[in-house]
Amino acid sequence: MGWLGRKLSSFLWWTYPRGSLEYDIMVGIILAFIFLTPRHFFRDQPRPAGATPAAGMARLRPPARPPAQLARLGRAR
Repeated sequence: MGWLGRKLSSFLWWTYPRGSLEYDIMVGIILAFIFLTPRHFFRDQPRPAGATPAAGMARLRPPARPPAQLARLGRAR
């Protein structure tokens, strides 16, 4: 493995100590990715305050009465 391969491997496995130049470069790259990537790249948009769930989602309601098995367990205690 050549010099470039060792450097790439070190970046991939993050083997540099804190405070080193390489560590600071990696942190800078990560922060640049977080803050400079456009929002539409992830297709993640904030929903308005009164937004309803998507049409394909089902809203689960609790059962009106507990099933007979659960009721029996509750009396056994």
